[in-house]
Amino acid sequence: MTRPTWVKRLTTTVGWRGFFLLCFGCFDLAYGWTKMIHPDEVSARSQQLQLIGELFPWIGPSATVLTWGYLWWAAGIMCLVNAFRLDDWWGYGAAIGVKVSWLCANLWAWNKGLVGGGSTVTLWVFVLIVAVGLALRPETVHGLEKMVDRIEEIERLRREVEGDDDDRIGS
Repeated sequence: MTRPTWVKRLTTTVGWRGFFLLCFGCFDLAYGWTKMIHPDEVSARSQQLQLIGELFPWIGPSATVLTWGYLWWAAGIMCLVNAFRLDDWWGYGAAIGVKVSWLCANLWAWNKGLVGGGSTVTLWVFVLIVAVGLALRPETVHGLEKMVDRIEEIERLRREVEGDDDDRIGS
């Protein structure tokens, strides 16, 4: 099974780590946007955001929704920018940081009686595990292992053909 051309082109440009940072960036921007569309209506309809808003009573529920939206946007922008850098730890740090913060806020809301809080927390734990796993995964170069094996095989064949002179140097 071959990958579509656009995926192949993208992964060779930014690598797999960068590809996943692009995915996290798009996800974080979209998730932040859902919080910012109509913050008054969103906070009024959502028991989750009302309970999380109790964490920040001095700014009010709609401002809390906007604050979370801006946090998600900041993380998304960090992910998108760092997808094209070799040193991409800031992007993964932003992706993990916002998800840890959201998970902690949801744990607090679940403790305060959020209906369906267990499934929300479980989902965000899974997303966080995936983000941490991808952050710890080193970038792989396609075909590098095969190339190294081929070079070692060529060196072995060369030594067989020429004879191993390393043993005769001292004599």
